[in-house]
Amino acid sequence: MSDIIQMVESLCKKYENHEFIHGKLRNAIMNLPKQLETSYEKHLNNKQKNEYTTKLINDCIRGFFSSHLFFYHHNNNQDTFVLYDKDTFDILNNNDFSVHIYDYINKLGNTDLIYKFKYRIEVSITNSVKTQLLLEAIPTSCTIQKVIALFYPVSIEKREVVKIFLTMLGNNILKKSDNLNFLTSSLNKSYLNYLTILIGDILGQYDYLQNVKFKYTGQDNIHFLRANLINIETIRSYIMDIIVVACHYSTRFQLKPFITKCTSQTKKILRKFNSVEIIYGDFLQKFTTKKNESIICKKDLMFLWSLYSYEELLPQIHSEKHVFDYFLSKLSYENGSFIDISSDILEEVKQFVSFMNKSFLKCQEFELDEFEMDEVITIFCDIEKEELNYMTPEIAVQSIKYYVENLNIHNNKICNISCVYWGKKQEVEEFIHDYLNLSNDMASSYNAYKLYSTSKYTYKVNKSYFDVLYNDIAV
Repeated sequence: MSDIIQMVESLCKKYENHEFIHGKLRNAIMNLPKQLETSYEKHLNNKQKNEYTTKLINDCIRGFFSSHLFFYHHNNNQDTFVLYDKDTFDILNNNDFSVHIYDYINKLGNTDLIYKFKYRIEVSITNSVKTQLLLEAIPTSCTIQKVIALFYPVSIEKREVVKIFLTMLGNNILKKSDNLNFLTSSLNKSYLNYLTILIGDILGQYDYLQNVKFKYTGQDNIHFLRANLINIETIRSYIMDIIVVACHYSTRFQLKPFITKCTSQTKKILRKFNSVEIIYGDFLQKFTTKKNESIICKKDLMFLWSLYSYEELLPQIHSEKHVFDYFLSKLSYENGSFIDISSDILEEVKQFVSFMNKSFLKCQEFELDEFEMDEVITIFCDIEKEELNYMTPEIAVQSIKYYVENLNIHNNKICNISCVYWGKKQEVEEFIHDYLNLSNDMASSYNAYKLYSTSKYTYKVNKSYFDVLYNDIAV
């Protein structure tokens, strides 16, 4: 304070003989209290306004995060924002994310927020979300159970094995170096390749299942993933949930200690390839029996082996020659056949194949008739008067693929064939024509099939097949 007084006194003394300057100095000092009061009031108003604005913005941001949970991932110069809502992770691009924020602000109805601070709020929210990394997200129990249900029990028969698979996947996503190697059936190859592509579309291209093999060549310390991964079309809808749960498990569990705590039955499945001879022995026990003067040729035994591998969901084991050489070392072999051995399954397969060759004929492409495998087996039982012990649609498909040439099988259906015992397409077309000629205004595919299903035909088609023919004829 003394320095201010000293300065004023110095200025007054300096200009005491200069009337004009002295007058300016006097006026400045006399007006100073009013100027200071005005400045002080303006400062208080600005402070209050800033405090109000800061509180308004912070309340808005806190409100946003109290009702929205977002995570962030950056890949190849692309920002990905992920909304976690109702136990589901959904991807939003930059524009959708901004729109989501603006919609929230607009619903608050505050014009200051809407017109003055919208961009400032968006930047603050965006910067905050970028600290919440997607691969570190913790899913709810509901999300975890939903992901497990995608695999168990439909595709993988043990819940523990599902957790092991997801942990292994998470290890690869997080690029951990201490992952384990797994074997699985080639039936799963399309599913796993598609899963890798979907993950790559989000996180960047990488072989996220590089440690899963489809052929056993004598590898040590390899675990068996017994699975039949189906419903490939569903994984796109749940890919974000799968990624997050896999990373969560990878963070939560270490594979080796987790496996040691699994049930003995699960560990037995995982360690199946610790002794391949046990697998060969199990095959011989389940698919063959000792029987004097009976023989099985090489081709037939290798079919049985392929059927066993299919049913047990095994990967390819060595080469066919290696497998054949093993059987040579365990079974008697003369003149191109294994002797004193038989197979009840093979006998039924042979009878079925013989029936197929004489009862089903390949049609021209334009005829487009088809038979479901259940229909084929039903006709086989009726004509051959056989009670089946082993033949299932799956075994029937494997038998036809192995023994019958030039038949097109897709989704358990044989396409472009005709049957000498059932003129399927012609029979249904004749029924539909008769129905349309006699029907009233309520004619429809549904009513036609309802009438057809109560008819006395020996065999009946399913509704999907019926609807296709009906729609073609009724147009």
